[in-house]
Amino acid sequence: VEEEIDRLGEGPLSTEDAARALRHLAARLIHNPTVMARRAGEESQQERYLEALGVVLGIDETALMSGDDVAAHAFSPGDHSRSRGGVCPRDVHTLGA
Repeated sequence: VEEEIDRLGEGPLSTEDAARALRHLAARLIHNPTVMARRAGEESQQERYLEALGVVLGIDETALMSGDDVAAHAFSPGDHSRSRGGVCPRDVHTLGA
């Protein structure tokens, strides 16, 4: 977080700059879990990874794995109106870059 704050510099922030900084921070936060998920899939360990991720983030991994419409509500907290069913966009690492 401190690195991201330092990236902003001094002075007032526009709404666009603040949004870009938040997207960049979110992308940095999700990068390692995304890489680990990809590796788990390659090693046929995706079920164990999703189970652990579900514990940490409060995600219903069975809904994610089923592919049913219930997956749109896989995240238990918050507003799901803009959710992608708990699935991160493929280009999440490039947001705000």
